[in-house]
Amino acid sequence: MRILRRLLLLLIIASPCFAQNVRKDDVAWQKISQLTSLGTTVIIQPIPGANITIGKGASSCAVSTTSSGSIGSCSPLASLCSSETDTVCNQSNPTFADTNGNYGFWLPGSGVYQVAISGIGVSGKVVTYSVSCDPTSCVITTFISASSSPSQTGVIRLANTDAIGWRNNANNGDIDLFHIGAEGGNFPNDLFSFVTEPSGGISPFWGFPIIATSSLNVPATGSVRMGTLDSLTWRNNANSADVPLAKNTNDQLTFSGNLVTQSYVQTSTATNFGSNLGTQIVISSVPGSGSFEVFIAFDIDQTLAGSGCSAGSNTVTLTASYTAPGGTVINRASGTYTISANGSLDANLNGGPTGVNENFTAKSGTSITYTTTSSLGSSGCSPIPQYTIFAKVII
Repeated sequence: MRILRRLLLLLIIASPCFAQNVRKDDVAWQKISQLTSLGTTVIIQPIPGANITIGKGASSCAVSTTSSGSIGSCSPLASLCSSETDTVCNQSNPTFADTNGNYGFWLPGSGVYQVAISGIGVSGKVVTYSVSCDPTSCVITTFISASSSPSQTGVIRLANTDAIGWRNNANNGDIDLFHIGAEGGNFPNDLFSFVTEPSGGISPFWGFPIIATSSLNVPATGSVRMGTLDSLTWRNNANSADVPLAKNTNDQLTFSGNLVTQSYVQTSTATNFGSNLGTQIVISSVPGSGSFEVFIAFDIDQTLAGSGCSAGSNTVTLTASYTAPGGTVINRASGTYTISANGSLDANLNGGPTGVNENFTAKSGTSITYTTTSSLGSSGCSPIPQYTIFAKVII
C-alpha cells in the first residue's frame, strides 16, 4: 500500500504538466510541372489558403480527388488548442494555411498525427507527423508497451508479462511491480506483487478481491489471506511493543498472546408443553485441535402463557449430550421445569436450578446437542403454554 501511495503522489506532482501543449508548424506545398525552353521543369509551390485537416493517429486521414481539386478527411479528428496553456482545446478543425502556405496548430500532447492537405486546384496529400515535446514540460497522453498485446485502456498500457521496475536502495538489484496472470496454488489469477531481483523474493500479493501475504500455503478463500504463522499487528498505545492478532497451533485465535474466546448461541423454536424437541445442535464440532475448556449453559423458559388450562403439572426436562470424536456419548439431564395450569410468561428467564450450567474439557471435534421430554397435565388449554430453550457455549 505504501508503494501505491507513492505512485499516487507522483501522479499528483505530475498533474500540473497537463497544461503544456505541443506546437507543430509546416508549409503546405505541391509540385507544379512547367514547360520551359529547357523542357518540363518541376517546381515546388506553396498552396495559399489550403484546407488543413488534422487527424489523431497513424492512418487517420485520407484525400480524395474531385473534378475541381481534392477533399481531405480525418477520423478521428485531433483536438486543437489555442495556446501552450489552453486546457479546453476546442479550436476549429479543419483549419487553413495562410497566403504563403504556412500552417500551424497546438496539440494537447505528443503522439502520431496526420494532416490532410486539400483544396480547389490542389492535388492533395497526407503528411504524417510524430510529435514530441520538451522533456522538461512534456505530457505523454498514453504510454504503450512495445510488448505483444498491451492493454487497450489506461494512460500506461502494459502487456501481461511487463513490469514496472525501481532500483533498490543499495543499488545492487531491482524491485519490480508485476502482474501475475495465471492462477497458481491458492492464488487466483490477475494479482499484483513485488519481486526483488536478482534474488526473486516475493512480497505480498494484492488484487481484487484479495490481499495475500507472501507466506507459503495461504488460504484459498477470503479477502485477506494469511499463512499459518502470519499475524495482523498494531503498535501499542505506548509505542513500546506490538499487539498481534494471530492463531496458535490449535488453530485458535489469540490477541497479544492470549486466547480469544469463541461463543456459540442456539435458540430452539417455541414448543408446546407436552411436545418433545428432537436433537438440537448447539455446536456440531469443537474447532481447532487438542482439548479445550468449555462452558455451557441451557435455560428453559416459558415463552407463551396458556389460557383456560385446568389445574395440573406441565413439565419439561432437558438432556444435554456431548459426543466425542470417537463416538463416546456423555449425557447430562437437567432438573424438571414445572408450571401449573397456564403458567406465566418469561418464567425462569434468568436461569435457575432447572437449567444445565457446567464447565468441562472437550476434545476438538466434540459435538454438543440436546433433546427435551415434556408432558402436559392440564386440559382445556387454548392456547397451550409453550417453552423455549436458550443455549450458549463458550470455548
